[in-house]
Amino acid sequence: MTLTLLALALWRGRRLGPLVTEPLPVAVPADETTRARARLYRRAGDPDAIARILRDAAADDLRQALRLRPDSELTEIARAIAAALPDTTADDVHALLTRPVPERELLAHARELRRLRRKVRTS
Repeated sequence: MTLTLLALALWRGRRLGPLVTEPLPVAVPADETTRARARLYRRAGDPDAIARILRDAAADDLRQALRLRPDSELTEIARAIAAALPDTTADDVHALLTRPVPERELLAHARELRRLRRKVRTS
C-alpha cells in the first residue's frame, strides 16, 4: 500500500522541470488587466492588501531609481529621497510608505505614490 501511494505521489508530482510558457491567444492591454485586478481586490474587501501592493511596488521602483540595494529598508529610501528632493522630508516619505490607508483614500494614496516616483525619477 505504501509503495502504491508513493508511486501515485510521484506520478501526480511528475512536473520536475521548469514551467513551459505559451503565447496568449490575444493581447490584453495592461490598463485592462490592471482594472480587472483592482476589481478583484475590491471585491475581496481587503484595502490593506491593496495598499501594501501599491507601497511595495513604489518602494521597489524608488530603490531602482535611487540605485539602492534591493534589500534597503524604507527608512533608508526615505532618507535618500529627502537628500535628493529638497522640498521633501524623510518623515513625510516614510509616513507615505507605511501609514495605514482607509479604503476611501486608496486612489489618492496611489496618486501620491505615483507623484513621488515621478519626482524621484526626474530629479
